[in-house]
Amino acid sequence: MKNTVRVECPECGYIMPFWYTDQAECKGVMLRCKGRNCHAVFELKIEKGKQIK
Repeated sequence: MKNTVRVECPECGYIMPFWYTDQAECKGVMLRCKGRNCHAVFELKIEKGKQIK
């Protein structure tokens, strides 16, 4: 597997159980935070292998 990075919740900073590679590109993917007290819904945006918060 290439270099992988875990998704981070932009609201609380919780490290989510989702991974992406350093070559990933995405937008329009909605996720719900799995943090104990957060549960925020946010759009996952990745450009050039970096998560945009």
